[in-house]
Amino acid sequence: MKRSESIKCILMPTDFTTIKPNNTVEIKIFDTIEVMVVINITGTICFWDFKKKRTPCTFNWDNRTVTSFKISEAREYDAGSYILTFGNESKAYSLRFTVYVKGKPRKPVFTFFKNGMKNFMICTAESYPAPTVYWYCYPENDRPCKHLPIGAKKVLDCTAESSDDYFGATKVSSKIDAALVMANNISCCTENGLGMECTTIHSLGN
Repeated sequence: MKRSESIKCILMPTDFTTIKPNNTVEIKIFDTIEVMVVINITGTICFWDFKKKRTPCTFNWDNRTVTSFKISEAREYDAGSYILTFGNESKAYSLRFTVYVKGKPRKPVFTFFKNGMKNFMICTAESYPAPTVYWYCYPENDRPCKHLPIGAKKVLDCTAESSDDYFGATKVSSKIDAALVMANNISCCTENGLGMECTTIHSLGN
């Protein structure tokens, strides 16, 4: 999918001005977008900043006042704040816009946690938009569901925090008594409207 985003802004007559038109762009995984900006002043300074990487501006051959920035087949690492700086030695301006990349949740991961005499298993998933984390129990011949509903979504002790390595994403964790996991054929699942992923205790070593 290819989209073109147009950002409008007004330049303020100060030595250095950050233009804040509250520009936010939401795209899906593998989308391609091109952000085009019309610069109505002359100058020798023009570059894009993203995650400490600086890229010189490229201009439209038909209109030298138009610069653009392209994101091809977006991935999670393309999410973040982009800053365009332009102007001359006496005055410079900057324009910031934020890109959020939507995708299905990452596969849930298990960690173990001990609190006093009790052991817990924590299931964690992250995505943008924020995921829901829950537990599934399916009976087997020698392992019936104990103390858990069969085939039902069971949400237990969920906490949420910002992701450390996926801009805009939310990391959601759910805690369950480890004894229930060992006694049942149980899966931890996550979904966010764009997809679903599950991890079972049997697949941890795979």
